[in-house]
Amino acid sequence: MGEVVMLSKEDVRIDLHKKKFKFRVAGIVIKDNKVLVDKMRNNEFYCLPGGHVEICEDTLSAVKRELKEELYFKFKIKNLVFVHENFFVENKKKFHELCFYYLAYPQDKNFKPEDIVVSEVDNNEQLYHNYKWIDLSKLKEFDLRPKEIFYMINKNTYKQIFHTISKDK
Repeated sequence: MGEVVMLSKEDVRIDLHKKKFKFRVAGIVIKDNKVLVDKMRNNEFYCLPGGHVEICEDTLSAVKRELKEELYFKFKIKNLVFVHENFFVENKKKFHELCFYYLAYPQDKNFKPEDIVVSEVDNNEQLYHNYKWIDLSKLKEFDLRPKEIFYMINKNTYKQIFHTISKDK
C-alpha cells in the first residue's frame, strides 16, 4: 500500500508506492496576444502557472491564491475554461492529475508581458519558475503540456467548459 503525503500547505495529493494523484489549478493568463507559461524545476517543457488545491479549498480560490503566490500580483478570474484529466508516467511512477484551468487577467497595471524568473519555497524545497510570454501564433512551436492546452487556448471561444483526458501510452 502507500501513504497519503500531507505537504506544508495541506495540498491535495495522494502518494502511493508507484502511483500519485494531484489535484491542481492553473491560470490562462493572456495579455497583448501572448500567453504566460512556466518552465519549472529541471523540466524540458512548459506548463501554465498554477499549483495544488488545498484541502477544503474551492478551485476558484485556489487559482487566485496560486497566481498571487507565484507571481506576486492579484488576478481577476474570468471563468473556468476546461477541466483536464492527465494520466502520465514519470520516473517509473504513474500519475493521475486533475486540473481546472481558468481564464485570468492581471488586476495591476504594472504587470507587464516580460519574461521573469521567480523563486519560491514549497514544502521546504527551493523552486524556480521561469516564466515566459509566448505569442499565441507561435504557441505550437513550444513543448507545452498537456498538449490539449494548445487547442483550448487557440481554438476556444471561452463560452463553454470543456473536459479533456490524455493518457500516455
